[in-house]
Amino acid sequence: MEPRLRVAESRLIATTLKKSLSVFMRRFGYRIQRFRPQPPFGIDPFRDMRKLLPVDRSPIIFDVGANVGQTIENFRRSFGQPTIHSFEPSSDAFVELQNTAGLLPGVVLNNFALGARSGEAQLFESAAGTPINSLLEPGPEGYGEGKVKGTVPVHVSTVDQYCRDRGIERIDILKTDAQGYDFEVIKGATEMIAARAVHLIYMEIIFSDWYRGQPRMDEVYGFIADHGFVLVTFYPFYYWDNKASWTEALFRHPEYRFKVDA
Repeated sequence: MEPRLRVAESRLIATTLKKSLSVFMRRFGYRIQRFRPQPPFGIDPFRDMRKLLPVDRSPIIFDVGANVGQTIENFRRSFGQPTIHSFEPSSDAFVELQNTAGLLPGVVLNNFALGARSGEAQLFESAAGTPINSLLEPGPEGYGEGKVKGTVPVHVSTVDQYCRDRGIERIDILKTDAQGYDFEVIKGATEMIAARAVHLIYMEIIFSDWYRGQPRMDEVYGFIADHGFVLVTFYPFYYWDNKASWTEALFRHPEYRFKVDA
């Protein structure tokens, strides 16, 4: 056999094996992906945020929807000595959050929600557990109508009000995972955003009808883009019923005022 034919045959065999193995692994929830020494944006959000932030200072991070502290752990692993302001309205989750992160240096825990305006609201508590509690009523494609354990009143503040009260002048990362309420969180940061004092927004975006009243993707993107942010990347999409269900996105403001310390 000629060398070129042997090469072509080897490539065909390798491609066939890769496809067969990929199909087999997907059955178990795994994906085969070519390793790159320096992966591009869109794979590891914490690596991406670290790459985009100044290296000469510790970031100020807002962790909205902290739950029991999963993201706090990731931020502390990725950044040297971050200052993290965490917000979790669920009393049950907050107790565990205190046990997990209550004594960590540079971590401030807040047992209330953030939204577009200050006031009081009802938190819908899921019978499936605290990670999917929301200030929005569950929709038909979410964790299911009729699966609400109950509602509890919670206090709601805003990013802007919180920053005014505490003299916070910048937010290097505004992370929000508020189960459909993320757009309200961002609207509550309008003053900080207008002052170009928010550098990165890392947020969940939901496409399925998980919650009643959740915004459409074009509303969220339009608001963020109109305020000067550019899309860095989407992260892997999660699918349900043969359609995109949810993902996460990272945005940055190219005119952020606090790129370096004064």
